[in-house]
Amino acid sequence: MRSITDTLRNMTASLGLADNDQIAQEQAALRRVATLAARVAPPGQVLTAVTGEAGRLLGADHATMGRYSPDAPIRVLATWGNADVAIPVGARHKLGGQDLHTMIFQTRRPARIDDSAGLSGDSAQFHRKFGIRAGVGVPGTRPSWPTAACARP
Repeated sequence: MRSITDTLRNMTASLGLADNDQIAQEQAALRRVATLAARVAPPGQVLTAVTGEAGRLLGADHATMGRYSPDAPIRVLATWGNADVAIPVGARHKLGGQDLHTMIFQTRRPARIDDSAGLSGDSAQFHRKFGIRAGVGVPGTRPSWPTAACARP
């Protein structure tokens, strides 16, 4: 549960959203996820809930949680948001070029893209297809743990 808390805090901090209302919303989101986990929900359901809570907290239209892996550098574990922008769970994307997931992988730090016009690589194709212009993401607390990204058109 600590990694979920850290992920949500890193995402809100990277956007400068730390006022009292934001903190209250974050705590409510953590309670909802903790309640779901305490009910021994399947891991996919918990990951989808975490992804949705992060997306809502950041005012995103779409959120994705993925994991870096040796066979295909990132595999989608959960998605949330606009059905027209859905990436299928299990989809695999290569890293490379100038995109959010590559930036996070290379630096192991939160990353933000305010204008996707200059993106390249697999993620750039997705951004163009669905008209996504900006995004923010954070790495998991360990290299093999999930990374999360949220986007807005």
